[in-house]
Amino acid sequence: MNGIDLALKVAVALAPALTLLVAYDRLDSFELVRLPDLARTLGAGALISLIGFLVNGGSLDALPIAFTDYSRYVAPVVEECLKAAFIAWLILRGRIGFTIDAAIQGAALGVGFAVCENGYYLWFVEHANLGVWIVRGFGTALMHGGATAIFAVLGHAFVAGRERGRLFALLPGLAGAILVHGAYNQLPDRPLVAMAAALVVCPLLLLAAEYIGTRTAERRLRQEYDSHIHMFEALNSAEGEAGRLVRALTSRLDPHRAEEVRSYVKLHLGLLAEAEARLLEMEEGRAPSPDPTLEARFAQLRAAEKAFGRSLLRSLRTQLHFTQEEMWELHHLEGEVETGLHRRLRRFHKRPVPGN
Repeated sequence: MNGIDLALKVAVALAPALTLLVAYDRLDSFELVRLPDLARTLGAGALISLIGFLVNGGSLDALPIAFTDYSRYVAPVVEECLKAAFIAWLILRGRIGFTIDAAIQGAALGVGFAVCENGYYLWFVEHANLGVWIVRGFGTALMHGGATAIFAVLGHAFVAGRERGRLFALLPGLAGAILVHGAYNQLPDRPLVAMAAALVVCPLLLLAAEYIGTRTAERRLRQEYDSHIHMFEALNSAEGEAGRLVRALTSRLDPHRAEEVRSYVKLHLGLLAEAEARLLEMEEGRAPSPDPTLEARFAQLRAAEKAFGRSLLRSLRTQLHFTQEEMWELHHLEGEVETGLHRRLRRFHKRPVPGN
């Protein structure tokens, strides 16, 4: 295989998958998935692909089953379960907040998996012609990205708002991913048909998830923003639900600790409202206004949480109905602080406008 032929096959095998990621990054109007998170998910997909290669190799040797049957019925289950484990960790840890970032993270993991898989096929099957790499690049890569994105979208949708049975809520999404992967693998002797189906079905499913998810996210953000502003303003009011809940929670605490809890709740609500306002600004195409107090406020929030301990903190979050999605909003805003984005925004807003 000469250098030009190798370069062409690499480009054909990898380009469609990377193009899919670029397209979804452009569709992310909320800028929910930052580049470091995307890189981490891509790397995780590549690592899972290597694990899958070892697991599939061992299982194929151990099971009395032909390679074709294994590829059709066993490999989809093994590979989708491995990919689902990482996405499930993101969902259950509150690292995915909306349908659209679930789709992007799922597609990124599947693409990372496919890119690595295509890499070792390129290494071991060096005499395959260009048509094989067109099918692998356009078909298999899109199938992996689409199947994992389906799991992520459905998993996030079914887990949202649940306190119990969260693992079981992930099963419908896993079944959907396995069915998509399995259906694709039913056509080993008709690769062009499988590729065409992946080219049509996977992007359409993901575009539908993006369309529905973006509108759902905007509606939910506006509702939560209004609710948190109301709770923040009513916290010290005798009529406010938040005030009554906090007083009930602090009635058995000493006055000093009770005041710390009230301050913590106000700080938490204020940061939540700030996170939601900034996400809405980004969705409208505006750069969020810089806030020089964010770093100090997050430091104060984390210090209070450390002082309270897990038991009191869990009780506060449960009684005040702070959801996993709201924890994600705080994590996203805190990520801006950790990466210095809020400082770059401050410099952007201070920059003089040309011609003025």
